[in-house]
Amino acid sequence: QRWDHEVGKGSFDANPDSWRWGQSNIRHGAFCEGLELFDPKIFNLSVNESRGMDPNQRQILEIAYEGLWNAGLRKKDFFNSNAACYVGMAISDWNWVDKLAEVQQNIGNGSVACIFSNRVNYTLGLKGPSVTVDQEGATAIT
Repeated sequence: QRWDHEVGKGSFDANPDSWRWGQSNIRHGAFCEGLELFDPKIFNLSVNESRGMDPNQRQILEIAYEGLWNAGLRKKDFFNSNAACYVGMAISDWNWVDKLAEVQQNIGNGSVACIFSNRVNYTLGLKGPSVTVDQEGATAIT
């Protein structure tokens, strides 16, 4: 699959020496298929809000719910519990993608990395700690 460089806000430059923030000289990418299959009703989200969310945020919600389900817990078991959510995040390309006008209103809470763990806690009714760790450059610490 190829990235549509026209959608990328002019971020492609074929010159390998022209790299700078927001630019790329790479013509291919890895893509997750089926992100449009996200069902916002399960998480009490509106359709417009879910469209404005970073796809990583949608995946985290699904994986968190799936993990609790696979552990044998149902919503009544974890809702209002003191369970915690810890998420490690790095930069997402979602902010570089043009979005439809009707989802622009949800960009703030849908694309900011620090909100990811908060979204899981709030949506699943968890009352414990909610921490998102910015992993950018984390390997340089060790």
